Parts: sequence; C-alpha cells; structure tokens
Amino acid sequence: MESFTKVLVNNMLSLFGETSTANCGINLEIFNGKRGIIKCSRDAVDKVIIALTLINSIGDVRVVPLTIGVSGTIKKCKKKYLEV
Repeated sequence: MESFTKVLVNNMLSLFGETSTANCGINLEIFNGKRGIIKCSRDAVDKVIIALTLINSIGDVRVVPLTIGVSGTIKKCKKKYLEV
C-alpha cells in the first residue's frame, strides 16, 4: 500500500507540481489486494485518474491500474465497487 501511494504521489508531483499535489488530499483508504479506494478532493479527481493511468509498475511488479468508478463518499464507493 505504501509503495503504491508513493508512486501515485510521485506521478502527481511530476505532472502537476507541488502546490497542486498538496491540494489534492490523496489517501489510499482501502486496498484488498485486487481493488482499492483512493480518497481525494473533488476538484482533483481528473488529475488523480490521469496520474493513475501512468503507473505501470510498483517496485518490480508490473501493474495496470483501472478506474472502475467515482463516488461522492467512501461508504457508497465501498458498497458499489468492493462488495461484488
């Protein structure tokens, strides 16, 4: 989880700079090994999705992040996307 967050924040920094990244409020709320929920400010959703698409590896592991959906609350997101 920590490695994923570092890679995401590094992508955000390189794409949008420190000020924009600091205002995003990025936090990996939940990760169950296959799916996860990233919390961010409403204004930063598009930037976070862009940064996610540019992640191709975490450490030595190749990954392909996929955005399944966006929700207004963590509770709705858990219900909609993690309880499958």
